[in-house]
Amino acid sequence: SVLNSMINRLLLLNSSRNAAIEEKRISDFERDFLKEYGGREKLKELLNNFGTTIDDYLQSIRDDRRIQIYLDEVLGKEINIKDK
Repeated sequence: SVLNSMINRLLLLNSSRNAAIEEKRISDFERDFLKEYGGREKLKELLNNFGTTIDDYLQSIRDDRRIQIYLDEVLGKEINIKDK
């Protein structure tokens, strides 16, 4: 189950990287995320307590955002669910 989730995430991430998603949307999301958590240094301090680097964590956040945009705006347009 965990392996399938990891594979699905990688497939979605690769597909989302091929889609035309503006990098500005990803960087704006990262900026807002850092602001919400009190800035880069404060988040870095918190993550160090959990044994995670800020660069790894922010990359994960950027990847998650890219996938979400891809699911909402690219795949969401291709899926047509009828009320019936």
